[in-house]
Amino acid sequence: MEKKVNFMCIQETKATDLNFLPIRQLWGISEVRFEGVEAQGRSGGILSLWNPSVFRFHNSLKNPNFLLISGSLVGGQDLLNIVNVYAPQDLNCKRRLWHTFLNLMANGSGMWVFVGDFNEVRCPEERKFSRFNSRGAHFFNEFIAEGNLHEYGMGGSKFTFSYGKGKNFSKLDRVLVSKDFFELWPAATLTAMPRLWSDHSPIILKVSKRDFGPVPFRFFSSWLKNDDLVEEIRSVLAGQADASLPPDLGLRDKLRKVKDVIKAWRNRNKNQGDKKISELTEVCNNWDRISEDRELQGPELEEWIIKKEELQKLEDFRVSDLRQKARVKWAIEGDENSAFFHGVINANMARGRINGISAGGIWVEDPNQIKEAARGFFKNLLGTRRDRPDFMCCGINAISNSQREELIQPFARMEIKNAIWDCEGDKAPGPDGFNFSFIKFFWGELEGDFVKMMNYFYETGTISQGCASSFIHLIPKSIDAQSFGEYRPISLLGVISKVISKVLAERMKKVLKGLISECQMGFVAGRNIVDGPMIVNEVVSWLKYAKKKGLLFKVDFRKAYDSLDWKYIDTVLFHMNFPDKWRVWVQGVLQSARASVLINGSPSKEFNCLSGVRQGDPLSPYLFVVAMEGLSWMFQKAEEQGVFHGLRLPNNGPVLSKLFYADDAMFLGEWTDSNALNLVRLLRVFFLVSGLKVNFHKSALFGVNVEDGEIKRVSDLMQCLEGRLPFGYLGMMVGANMNRRQFWEPVVETFERRLSRWKANSLSFGGRITLAKSVLESLPSYYFSLYKAPKNVIELLDKIRMRFLWGGSENRKKIHWVKKEEVCKPIKNGGLGLVNLEYSNLSLLCKWIWRLKDDPNRMWCRVIESIHKVRNRGEFLPCKVSIPGVWKNVIGAKKILQNYGVVCEQLMEQNGSSWVWNRGLGEGFSAKQVRVLLEDREVRQPVFLLKWSRLVPLKVNAFVWRAQRGRIGTLDNLKKRGVQVESEVCKLCRESNESVTHLFTGCMFAAILWQWVMSWFNLPNFFAFSLDDILRAHSDVGIHGDKKEILHGVILTACWCLWKERNEVAFHGRDPNVNKVICNTKIWCKIWLNNRSRKCIDWAKLCMV
Repeated sequence: MEKKVNFMCIQETKATDLNFLPIRQLWGISEVRFEGVEAQGRSGGILSLWNPSVFRFHNSLKNPNFLLISGSLVGGQDLLNIVNVYAPQDLNCKRRLWHTFLNLMANGSGMWVFVGDFNEVRCPEERKFSRFNSRGAHFFNEFIAEGNLHEYGMGGSKFTFSYGKGKNFSKLDRVLVSKDFFELWPAATLTAMPRLWSDHSPIILKVSKRDFGPVPFRFFSSWLKNDDLVEEIRSVLAGQADASLPPDLGLRDKLRKVKDVIKAWRNRNKNQGDKKISELTEVCNNWDRISEDRELQGPELEEWIIKKEELQKLEDFRVSDLRQKARVKWAIEGDENSAFFHGVINANMARGRINGISAGGIWVEDPNQIKEAARGFFKNLLGTRRDRPDFMCCGINAISNSQREELIQPFARMEIKNAIWDCEGDKAPGPDGFNFSFIKFFWGELEGDFVKMMNYFYETGTISQGCASSFIHLIPKSIDAQSFGEYRPISLLGVISKVISKVLAERMKKVLKGLISECQMGFVAGRNIVDGPMIVNEVVSWLKYAKKKGLLFKVDFRKAYDSLDWKYIDTVLFHMNFPDKWRVWVQGVLQSARASVLINGSPSKEFNCLSGVRQGDPLSPYLFVVAMEGLSWMFQKAEEQGVFHGLRLPNNGPVLSKLFYADDAMFLGEWTDSNALNLVRLLRVFFLVSGLKVNFHKSALFGVNVEDGEIKRVSDLMQCLEGRLPFGYLGMMVGANMNRRQFWEPVVETFERRLSRWKANSLSFGGRITLAKSVLESLPSYYFSLYKAPKNVIELLDKIRMRFLWGGSENRKKIHWVKKEEVCKPIKNGGLGLVNLEYSNLSLLCKWIWRLKDDPNRMWCRVIESIHKVRNRGEFLPCKVSIPGVWKNVIGAKKILQNYGVVCEQLMEQNGSSWVWNRGLGEGFSAKQVRVLLEDREVRQPVFLLKWSRLVPLKVNAFVWRAQRGRIGTLDNLKKRGVQVESEVCKLCRESNESVTHLFTGCMFAAILWQWVMSWFNLPNFFAFSLDDILRAHSDVGIHGDKKEILHGVILTACWCLWKERNEVAFHGRDPNVNKVICNTKIWCKIWLNNRSRKCIDWAKLCMV
């Protein structure tokens, strides 16, 4: 009890009689209450103990595998359920236990905490030298997702269970909490204590807050909508900077003054926002109650609308701030529900929070000690300069004299502006706290300052101290990271240094194409990250086919960006013929760098950087590519002198020895001892001159057509890992049969994680559509660009998407109101606009065909040509069908496209020696255009096609889309789908059975609503016999232009408000009120349409107010 816990859960007591347990000795103090489950024979037994002065007991539920204690914290009212878990080992028994827990939560109330031995892991990383059961992990993760449970990151140790004389490890013990518990204590800490007398580690959950120090200022883009604040800022920016200071310091001081103005404004308005929201909410609720009794008169309705608009504006500001904190890019199209953004913020906080760290082999939890340990670690990494031998690389690729001149031209105003406009507006700011939305908004006031700053840098090549500071943001690279070495440091730069770096980066990338050798795939125009996996896959397939031995060495550099030596960078730039002035600029950017480490949002003390390039600096990727060119040059010389032998491809193909993508390096060569040893020697020489050290214990040797014993022997020589095919390279699989579903698990896991149950519960139907669309922009598109997905994978991904879209889960079925084929049509063809996954896959694979024709001299093209030299008569592309692999799948995709009526040969045409994409307007290949061809090939135009309105939110358009198809939850539709309903009578008029047609046309409520809409627009009433008649009314009443578009938005809004009123009556027992529907329609029309219209809507002129 030295940790002073207030609730303790113990498993496997093996006690058949609780009276014989030393309870007082276990607890340590006299005041204790307990409940337990007795052991069965010699195994089992569960005991829960608590401090009655902290926890008030209500009741308990006992089971051989769990003990539920329900109660509340003393002084609080919220019910707290603590489940002490001792799960069985049998998989089927565990599944039944998970279902029992789900039923307990479904039928109970309050917050839930599940703690104990779950006898299961969630992913392979939670086991070490121990067998991973993927089915068990799947069922366990499904239970966690279905229960909307959250898990805190664990410190102290990655594993909680050890057996086999301490050689085998697993994470079996954990704490899972419900959403409301997690939202109440998002910063709680979970720590695994040392194992003393048990094979399990005790784990401790602490919910007390710890102060990590002040959080820096951060500008929120929503503040730009406050006219008073904007005017105050303009008055500060209009002032002249201190002429005695260098321009960058003058600009920094200006921004500091702006920061002071904003802080003063915030202090004046502190808590005013919440107070104003409360007052406006009360006023609106009051008008809401009045509208239920009588129809509001014109002035009353106008006041309600004004207050509702004010309230909505304040809510929009709040949601905008949440979106910015959550860093959710797709939210620009997003959803009005702030619960989703709160959930993302809390999840990000829990994932990245550092509550303890292993420093020098000692676990520390004190905030000051953690921050000091962070500063010490990164200062040692970045703040140490080491003497290194000179590197001579005469003959390395060099830039031309004209390129030299272009690099050091004076900086133009438009060049500076373009660089700033190319920066994302709301990205996390650096130490100055300002994002680029601020800079762009006040560009008129700041342009002169930035031009002076760039001119000063042009002349001096220096950045003043305090203008190049950065925050190091730590991203965990592994689950339950224990040391700072397990975090990826990303630098958040201030606007001054970022603009300088961005301008230099934009200039530098223009000269790289002819400078950087073709073995480098990253950050050079015309090259692609997937080129590397394509090459390696085809080489492996060819080696297997030709029965040749081959060596592949996958390198892991230790902290590559952070270790790069500045002198080495300067030397390579010198030999590449970069001008002296440019090299001075680069060194100025590097040498001015200072950093502090963010720990839970609070920075450590600052330190000077003396080595490395900062991840997050726009210039860093290009400097790193230049640095790796030195390594490429070394291996080129080694090959020329016979020190290293690469793989020579057939048919006079290229010799492959290396492939680089930034710090990901792959070496290929003949399988010989001398090749392997010389490879190691070359990499060690490269480390001496550059600072880039190979982690041999993380790097892996792979042999193709080589016996396992031989691979082990040579890997022992190299002191590296012994690799096995297939393996991962740049996020892709090499040597795998991609027709097997198991190799698509990363894509499936991404879909399941990003389309999780809690997100579905937090979003409207429109929000779910947007998120479902956005998921394709990440990993699946990456995989789809290289591999043809098998049918069962496409079906599984579609199942996950549709389940999310309709708000269900694997264990909780929901009605799928519209079939997948209709949902995945473009909006113009009557669908929801979700991408057809098969069409997306085929169109992305089609890009390889275009790229091969567009520039056949690229390295990957020459690899394909040499391996697949044979062309069948009349074939458009080379393909040796006897060699399986990625390229063969690309050819297969071409044939599938042809079966669908899309002939690749017809999409491009030869123009002299080059090929032209004939579907674009002077542009290159477009996968989207290929997908559109596939989508349009069998369009059956419906009798009536709903036109979506840009003036109303996505959720309104999507609802009307469903309603127009008769696919909403009216009583007749529910009955057809087997849902029991007490009565089919309409909830509003209580006269006829409820159906879509009745609700929107036959119901008395609907008749009054549509009559009001037409009279509001001074238009004659119309007769509607179906919802289609209503949805085409804006086109049938003889109006044009803006008024027609506005009427269309009003009709869609009225449909949505009518349905909302129906649900209020059905689910909350309210009396139906047509006046309220009319009022809400008017209110939401004025809010939504005003915000989305390109022109200011004059409602008085347009309608009867």
